[in-house]
Amino acid sequence: MNATKYSPQGGAICLQLDRHVQHIILRGIDSGMGIAPEDLPRIFEPFWRAESVGQIRGLGLSIAKAGVERHHGHIQVASTPGQGTTVPVFLPDA
Repeated sequence: MNATKYSPQGGAICLQLDRHVQHIILRGIDSGMGIAPEDLPRIFEPFWRAESVGQIRGLGLSIAKAGVERHHGHIQVASTPGQGTTVPVFLPDA
């Protein structure tokens, strides 16, 4: 989970699960470094990294997006630098 890589040791990481009329929504919420607004449009690109992550590497969000879309869902990212990130995943409710 990206939240564990980008949150300070002891930082809060929360998972929320909600059910709505057409979707099940899973939200990953962390209190980590956050993502700069100018980086958000590229956040799901494979092998792309924001400068702020330093040497931390991974494909987490691009892989997550591909998996979610294969299940006819969608994924979003909302983030504030220095405060954390929320990643809601919307999956169809069968």
